[in-house]
Amino acid sequence: MPNISQDEKSRISDEFYQSLFTHALHLVTEARNEFRGCKDKAGLISSVLRSRQPDAGLEPVATGVLLQLLDREGEAEGNDDLRALVLGEARRVRGDLYGNDVAMMVPIEISSYCASNCTFCGWRSDNKDMVRLKISEKALNEQLQYLAGYNFSHFELVAGDDLVFIKNELTDVVRSVKAQLKERNPEARVSICLTPLHEIHYQTLKAEGLDTVLTWQETYNPELYKKLITSGPKAHGMTHDFKVAREDGCTVRMKSHELAVRANLQVGLGVMVGLEEDHPDADILAAILHGAKLIEHYPDTMQPIIIGMPTWNPITTARTDNAKFHRTRINPERDFELVAAIYFLGLPNRYAWVFPNCRVSKATQINAIKTAGCFTSGMVRVGPGAYLDYSNKEDASKCFSKCSEPLDTLTKERILNGEQFTHHFDTQENYVMRFKEAGLNVVLETKYLSELAATREKRLKKKAA
Repeated sequence: MPNISQDEKSRISDEFYQSLFTHALHLVTEARNEFRGCKDKAGLISSVLRSRQPDAGLEPVATGVLLQLLDREGEAEGNDDLRALVLGEARRVRGDLYGNDVAMMVPIEISSYCASNCTFCGWRSDNKDMVRLKISEKALNEQLQYLAGYNFSHFELVAGDDLVFIKNELTDVVRSVKAQLKERNPEARVSICLTPLHEIHYQTLKAEGLDTVLTWQETYNPELYKKLITSGPKAHGMTHDFKVAREDGCTVRMKSHELAVRANLQVGLGVMVGLEEDHPDADILAAILHGAKLIEHYPDTMQPIIIGMPTWNPITTARTDNAKFHRTRINPERDFELVAAIYFLGLPNRYAWVFPNCRVSKATQINAIKTAGCFTSGMVRVGPGAYLDYSNKEDASKCFSKCSEPLDTLTKERILNGEQFTHHFDTQENYVMRFKEAGLNVVLETKYLSELAATREKRLKKKAA
């Protein structure tokens, strides 16, 4: 039997990851039977909500019971009063923890060249209708300075699965972006949203100023994952020297969050709401179980988990949108606020920053924030260079270091149509105005980190006593 290093012993077991979806499916089946067999469903939901422990969240089967309130093919109408109980409890707890505060992030797309083929995504490698762009260093810096003027507390760097960029430029870009932000807002944090890297890569990026790694699992169902993600590093993992590996990409992606945590980075996880065809409740529960395991396994170093809520929206190249081949049993817009509430209640207080984004209408996004979210996006243009002005051809040619089309034929419309999913764009001024009208107060996310540190210190003192 080969020797197992102490470092390997300290990691979460492969068995946990490989059985995660099956375990979640077993739990929601148990919860479904309990829910359907109960005559007093209002009493059951109330009992579940009362059972929640602030330091632990809900028990998994209890979370599974709440997930039975999802709008399965229009069945939620009779459960509106039950859903209201969950939303009300989430709002109460969220108010106690965060008041009316919300922190805001903004993504900066660097490249839409992608080595992976995810059949649901506009940026998939086989989508020939999508213009591919990579911004120049000058354009990146111009966008950064422009967006920094809005006092965002979090800047997300996105580049699809562009392995050339990741290998040759990512480290320098993180270092440069962090240095520029320190001059404008010393408390601003930097994240990446890319294909999973290795622990040594995360350690290097941490040393250069990276704060957070956002890696949306898309789905925890390994069979669906393999069906929808067919090639590239997202399907098969990546080697240490940035080449496509021959591993199980679903497991690699699940394990990547732990690697980032071990490098003392904050992580974001979550599923794409509406993507799982038959068992959306198990998919959401799997994300909660994943987050809870990380918190349990790394109690002294774990930072709050950002729970992403991407929804499966139409892509911007309608002719190549594969949604017509896919069936979903839930309505992401109708269920968005409820899913946010269940994520929030399912995990311990202060360890879950639920992240309602602008793939849903602004009204739904704001409702979800007031119910469960403390972290959100504002002005979002999800395409390389999309925040810049393109009043003439010369501006466009200076913005991009690489393009799949001749730069002199590139139009502003073509550039803005280069996002991988449709978002509900608005100006930051309008976002802030709408937030104020809703009673929300924009703060820096470092405020939440300080509050968690104080909570953790109180627990340690209580435990020592």
